[in-house]
Amino acid sequence: MSERILLADDDPDLLDVLSYVLRRRGFEVVTAADGVRALEAFERERPHLVILDVNMPGLDGFEVCQRIRARSAVPIIMLTVRNEDIDVVGALRLGADDYVTKPFSTTQLAARVEAALRRAARAGASVGSPATPHGGPEASAVPAVPAELGGLRLDLASHAAIWRGRAIPLDTVEYKLLDYLVAHVRAPVPSSKLIEHVWGDTGGSEELLRVYVRRLREHLEEDPDHPRVLRTVSAEPGFAYVLEPG
Repeated sequence: MSERILLADDDPDLLDVLSYVLRRRGFEVVTAADGVRALEAFERERPHLVILDVNMPGLDGFEVCQRIRARSAVPIIMLTVRNEDIDVVGALRLGADDYVTKPFSTTQLAARVEAALRRAARAGASVGSPATPHGGPEASAVPAVPAELGGLRLDLASHAAIWRGRAIPLDTVEYKLLDYLVAHVRAPVPSSKLIEHVWGDTGGSEELLRVYVRRLREHLEEDPDHPRVLRTVSAEPGFAYVLEPG
């Protein structure tokens, strides 16, 4: 069964082009022309991935992203006209998994869609019918071992984490990062390794990684500005992260 994609944008020409390209790639595509219809389509169709334009009438893409993320870990890709930090970081903080700046090539967007679906399939995150990998080589797997370390319990089966008795809400990217760090607990993990594991060969960057590390710190640290559980250390080249739950 092909993966179902919800595509929301108020530009009818762009909707037509992207729908055609994604269907040619074997996806089922559901479209919406504004934020309200996007939420309605999400509830009705239960897509495996959502593509949202930031600037839509009614509810904008940020609001739709936030509402979807509150109830689902489905991958979300944002489309934005400007490549400004306030747009990018804002989208990521609301739970988006990736972003693409207009104008973009349809090949680039399709590659990011396929990469996001592969990551979601490996993490076991799906909405509606179970998501399955769609094309491209798989990245090497990390040993999937349940962990209980210094008050941190990572339950791979339920895709959840408990930290000092408190449930931690994690999206797909946050979970993959924490899973990898737990598998290498107390060892410095180079930023390049984390980017490769989570985003593969598309979509990842050190800026994006920092945003998600910050989100993990907000879950794990008493003072995220002075981290003790998830620290940054020097590495050659660049920097690394060390998880020390206690």
